[in-house]
Amino acid sequence: MNHNNQGTLLSEFFNTIQTLRDSDIIRSDRYLGDIGEFIASTIFNIELFENQREETIDGTLNNQTVQVKFNSSPTKTNINVGRSREYDILVLILSNASKHFPNNSNSDFVGYFIRQENIISSFSQTANNTFSCTKIRLEQFEFREINFSDLN
Repeated sequence: MNHNNQGTLLSEFFNTIQTLRDSDIIRSDRYLGDIGEFIASTIFNIELFENQREETIDGTLNNQTVQVKFNSSPTKTNINVGRSREYDILVLILSNASKHFPNNSNSDFVGYFIRQENIISSFSQTANNTFSCTKIRLEQFEFREINFSDLN
């Protein structure tokens, strides 16, 4: 690993965070979650809550509650989608770095729009009443391909 430019890279990272904040893409200290919410609001027309204080609900769509999850982990085998009995719709955004990214997509991201009843019937419930999914469970759902150019 080249250690010569790490300070420069960190400086660029934090400058980029400020630029993303100024553009209302990042709205808190949860960078990846905020990016997922931005993508969901742009692509699926989710109306995000301004106060960001709702624990399980990130916004609404046609008077239905929406939870947005973002995943870009190349190693995690499960995605926790929270307490799905407390929201109507899950919008799950995956980057192409995610272990769960579909093999048949060449896009930058994919977005899943999954209704509560499908989560309850198809995903695994954990001991603390949250639900989680694996790549195999996601394969039964349609996804929308999303590219960086779709977000302008």
